[in-house]
Amino acid sequence: MLWISFWPIMLIITIAKAPKIVKPIKAVLIGLVVIFMITTALSYSENSDSYIADGNSSLNSALSSSSSEKLSPNTIFSETITDETLRTNFLNACAQIGMDYQRIENLEQVDDWISGPRYSFSYEGMPFRLYCNMDSTVNAIRLGTNTDIYKQGFEPYQISDYMIDLSIATELQLLSEEYVKNQLNYPSSADFPWLDWAYGRDHELYSVSSSVTAQNAFGMEDKLPFTLIYQIESDTKKLVYFELGGSIIVNQMDIVSTPERKEIPNDTSPQTAADSQDIVLVDGELGTYGKTVDIDGFSYINYYVPEGTYIVLNNGKWCKVYLAKDEYYKNSDGYTENEIVETLEFSEYRQSQTLTVKSGEHLELTINASVTLTPIE
Repeated sequence: MLWISFWPIMLIITIAKAPKIVKPIKAVLIGLVVIFMITTALSYSENSDSYIADGNSSLNSALSSSSSEKLSPNTIFSETITDETLRTNFLNACAQIGMDYQRIENLEQVDDWISGPRYSFSYEGMPFRLYCNMDSTVNAIRLGTNTDIYKQGFEPYQISDYMIDLSIATELQLLSEEYVKNQLNYPSSADFPWLDWAYGRDHELYSVSSSVTAQNAFGMEDKLPFTLIYQIESDTKKLVYFELGGSIIVNQMDIVSTPERKEIPNDTSPQTAADSQDIVLVDGELGTYGKTVDIDGFSYINYYVPEGTYIVLNNGKWCKVYLAKDEYYKNSDGYTENEIVETLEFSEYRQSQTLTVKSGEHLELTINASVTLTPIE
């Protein structure tokens, strides 16, 4: 619902500043927007009791409440997520990142990913994807295309560090318009869109994107896209990146420090269980048997498990396991490669195959693969 709060106010600001609209028409348009805002606010108020929840309430208190059936873990999202264990894990993940599950909207299942089911939903107008594993655990809660607010095996981020306050968005839009105008040949000809504005946030970094139509040096109208990124600390707003029409005006992103995400123990950590000889291998995690190798400028992980015959069990949905020679060589094109002795392909959860590892051989995994190796006596 974040965009519903933003756009009427942005629209009023745009109308008021539009140079091509005469004052009487401006007054009529602004009046219509105000009437719409009042009508929407009244309608929202009448219906708010059915879905507004205290964003600071904890998951435990919600799940332990018996006053309403919808607060039971057996029924929350049950029409979409039929797996009760997965639903509980999803609610726990939401609590860890400070996401109020009662404000989640449009939850629906989409195409599976390599390791299991996948769902989409919106939260305060922002698009999210829920990535699940076949063992009913949550792999990630992803904002947009590449920001994992929750990531299995790592410390959770807080959703509040990615949400934008209306007053900040309004201020940054006006500030961005001034920065853009200062770069134009004819600033007075600048015409900004009413609604086509995008805002983003990653902790103290705020981004603003839109476009401007203005006269160029030849007096012809050009439409130029722009993106500005600000670093906000207390009341200080520092411009660290500015791109206009494909040209980078400011780029100080190298001075912005990015904290390293801490890894935390999880149930799928690749290791040998204390009470068994099983070996769990997870792509991207070293564990006990993984070693990083650099090949042609890229880093990969090879898994050097003990020699022997294993039953290989697939813990995901689809993956491949390669049995490869340890020795590398340059091919005719000058690239480094090794000999693949055998390839195991899995297409179903808990599917198993047998594999024998000999001296001078190791295992390689495809992206997002997770397998368990059980030695055969």
